[in-house]
Amino acid sequence: MKIKLLNTVFLLMIFTYGSIISYGQTSDPISKDSTKPTKICEPKDIRDLLRKKGKPPKPQKQTSLLILPNISSNPTNGFLMGVGGNLAVYFGPKESTRISFAGFSIAVTSKKQFLSFLKTNIYTKDNKLFLKGDLRYYHFRLPTYGLGTNSPPDSTDYDGGWIWQGADTKDTEGGYPMLYDNIRFHEVAYIKINSGFYGGIGYHLDYFWKIVDSKLKLDTLPKQITPHFVYSKVHGFNTDNYILSGLSVNFMYDSRDNLINPYKGYFANISYRINQTWLGSDQNASSLWLEFRTYIGLSKKMPRHLIA
Repeated sequence: MKIKLLNTVFLLMIFTYGSIISYGQTSDPISKDSTKPTKICEPKDIRDLLRKKGKPPKPQKQTSLLILPNISSNPTNGFLMGVGGNLAVYFGPKESTRISFAGFSIAVTSKKQFLSFLKTNIYTKDNKLFLKGDLRYYHFRLPTYGLGTNSPPDSTDYDGGWIWQGADTKDTEGGYPMLYDNIRFHEVAYIKINSGFYGGIGYHLDYFWKIVDSKLKLDTLPKQITPHFVYSKVHGFNTDNYILSGLSVNFMYDSRDNLINPYKGYFANISYRINQTWLGSDQNASSLWLEFRTYIGLSKKMPRHLIA
């Protein structure tokens, strides 16, 4: 079962961008071969707009903290209200150390969800180490829609569902509401191998408990089973709670010009994770994660106009 990531609030994005843009890049200089002067729109933050005309800007601080209300609406969460923010800080000289960043949020929703997370990207002095963390606590509910195209062993496919051990997975509404609590602790420590290239190991814990499978009915005739119940029974998971605990091997390449507001560069990440019972996982399993990003500029005059 895969949890959808919480959508970033548009208002929070605007103010977050405004607070930390001072760490970003300025526009490309005018080419010496230009025959006509080109007007360049320099990036400004909220403080620039509010500053009195002619007053010099304050020198950049080593640390920047922003906390704002978090209000949004989407199909997964319904109406969401809470508090979110970010912390940007340098842990070394700005000339040789990339900016570190932490984002956090606490929110409740109209669908009786409680969502909280803290995500960190920390560079030590001279970028010798990179620490990437993801800590969450969710009290979550959402409908699921099955497990893909593969039916479990000893089952019969038919229009709309499966028959497995005499029980029916068909649901006329097509959804299977789930309620559960989830704690996530992911931490990866990278060491610098070469310019922009890092390798590291990580630990990953995902704990699900208080699982309520709303449409599971085992005391009725005929029985009504769900994809979550079938998958758990086939693969040896407890239907009420389970733990995924494992280690990962990671390689990352990052040549982006800025961690928070990149205009150019490349980002690639390979992560191979193995969950093992001797680490507390309910079952042995493995997964491979591949990620690649790049940035294509659309305008020399407005570098922020790009495709990412």
